Amino acid sequence: MTTQVIPLNDNIMFQFLDETGGAKGKFTERSLLSGIIIPTVDSSQKQPRWGKVVAVGPDSAVKVGEFILITALMWTYGTELDGEKMWKTEDAKVLMVTDDEAITTRTIFE
Repeated sequence: MTTQVIPLNDNIMFQFLDETGGAKGKFTERSLLSGIIIPTVDSSQKQPRWGKVVAVGPDSAVKVGEFILITALMWTYGTELDGEKMWKTEDAKVLMVTDDEAITTRTIFE
């Protein structure tokens, strides 16, 4: 049986896409079709990271199953349920939301 988690307010429970610290989900240099370049940050700096939403509070603007880009260090360890680690953040700490996992690895956003 899977345990159901319902965060309070606008809290979001998510799992990192790059739990092992690999490049996937890291914020590398990317450019928008409009020409805006999002630069690579120094590797010693903390970076925004991508996560997959697993539970949301009733006041949250995101949905379960979406992918979110979270501001650097704006998350806390949440819990571990059914052997899966989950982390916590809130709506104000989310930079981007998408339902397309491929966007989390692209270098150009459309």
